[in-house]
Amino acid sequence: MWCSQVILFFWMANHLIKNKSLKHKLLWFLSFCIMSIGVIFYFWFVYRENQKIKV
Repeated sequence: MWCSQVILFFWMANHLIKNKSLKHKLLWFLSFCIMSIGVIFYFWFVYRENQKIKV
């Protein structure tokens, strides 16, 4: 799941470097924020599940 997000992140980063448009930068920034939150929640969920198994 998170692997596709990493690929998407690199694709968006590459797209941002190529395209200097401000509108695109805002769109990319919003997507980046949403994706970062998603990745953090995903790792937090996995960590929490691992803690449950140990206990």
